[in-house]
Amino acid sequence: MRTLRTFRSVGQHQGRYALSGTKVGILQCLTSQDARVSALAHQLSVSVSVASRAVEGLESDGLVCRHSDQEDGRVSVISITPRGTADLAQRHYYIAERFASVLDDWAPANTGQVLVVLQQLNDRLDRLADVLESDAREAGRS
Repeated sequence: MRTLRTFRSVGQHQGRYALSGTKVGILQCLTSQDARVSALAHQLSVSVSVASRAVEGLESDGLVCRHSDQEDGRVSVISITPRGTADLAQRHYYIAERFASVLDDWAPANTGQVLVVLQQLNDRLDRLADVLESDAREAGRS
């Protein structure tokens, strides 16, 4: 829990890089593919209205743009803009640099070991998310 609180705090106190978790999550989702607001909401486990407000803010900042869905012209699809991609990369770089600065007194072997364990944890959490999503789909069919 302490680690989660620390990462949340870091995310909320980024100075000029401050952006809500939902907005950063949307940018992150859009790096792999364009998406409808409803799909973004589902991926981030937030309501469609929360995702929609976040997209509106990102759009006004020029970080995402909307275009008509090829399959259903009544629906908008959201894309990350080059400015959004650059902004997200800056955020990642800033956090990585700050993180590295607090680990500068660690032995390289310890840092490497932590990175391996964190990657393994990320992999397991991805598996857990897949299992929970599958459970939710199955429960919806019952």
